[in-house]
This record gives sequence, C-alpha cells and structure tokens, in this order.
Amino acid sequence: MSWYIRPVGQVAKLVDVPRLGRGAARHGSSNLPLPTMQRSFLHRFFEVAVILKGLHAIAELIGAVIIFFTSGATLSALAISVVSKELVEDPNDVLANVLLSNVSHVTQAGKEFAALYLFISALINLILASGLLMHKKIMFPIASVLLALFALFQLYLYTQTHSLWLIALSAYDCAIIVLVYLEYRRRWPTVISTIT
Repeated sequence: MSWYIRPVGQVAKLVDVPRLGRGAARHGSSNLPLPTMQRSFLHRFFEVAVILKGLHAIAELIGAVIIFFTSGATLSALAISVVSKELVEDPNDVLANVLLSNVSHVTQAGKEFAALYLFISALINLILASGLLMHKKIMFPIASVLLALFALFQLYLYTQTHSLWLIALSAYDCAIIVLVYLEYRRRWPTVISTIT
C-alpha cells in the first residue's frame, strides 16, 4: 500500500493512493494517468473522430436508400452528371473514372448487396457513435470488436476490388479503435489496470 501527502488548503493530509481514484498518482503502476493537456487533446480527438464516424454513417444511410430505390441506369446517369465536368477538365481523373467504371458494371444483385451492406454498416455505426458519445461503458469494448470486424471485412473486399477507399476506411476504423481504447482507459482506469 502506497501513501503520500496531499496538501488540502493549508493542511497536509496523509492519503492512501489506491483510494484517490481518477487523476491520482499511482506508484509502481504501468498504467500511469496521462497528463491533463494530453488527456484533453485525446478526448477531443476521440469526440471529433466519433462524430465524423456518425456523419459517415448518415452518409452511408443516405447512400443505401439512394442505391436501393434507383435503377442501375439511373445510377449511371447520376454518376455521369456528377463527374462529367471533372472529366471535361481532366479526362484522366482517377476518381471520376473509377466511379464511372464501378457504376457501369452494377448488377441488380450487386446493387442490393451494396444497399444492404451500407444500411447495416450505417445502422451499426450510428448506434456505436451515439453510445460512445454518451459514454456508455459497454459500448467501448463492443465498438472495438465491431470496428475490427468492419476493418477485416473491408480488407477482404479490398482483395476482391482493389479499391484504395477500403484501405483508407480500414485505417480510419483502426485509428478509432485506438482512440476508443485510450478513452476507455482514461474514463475507467481501474478497470484496465486490473485486467493488465
């Protein structure tokens, strides 16, 4: 049991370190609390990343609805209208050409799969983002596991499609997993220290 003297006003008080809780010095522990400035930066970064994940989920939901309720020809026409100006300026634009080639080869089954995948992904990500922003303790480990599964599935899809967007999304999900762990450790430090 470690003891140290903590000043309280003008009176010094002998305090038992394990009873201090969050922010207390932990002697002999490998899970030292982060400095306040670094902790607040990581907390803000965590919140921004989770909000962006929620906004991404809303965009996925809108995309799923659009894909599900439009025909393949309408999707092709929409893609052409979106990228036509860019292709006039630069006919070799990689993003515009990839979008057009992917939309032109969409089958009905592929369209339904894309809509279903986007809908499920959006629903799960919205639930995770709202739970993490409300600081629900159970959502932190669930979010880590589900985001890891999303990242693995996106890497599998990359082997099939070779789309660099899937690599970027997987890296983003992995970064959020790290931020979720750090935020969990910041909010409930005794839980992590008893596990490790």
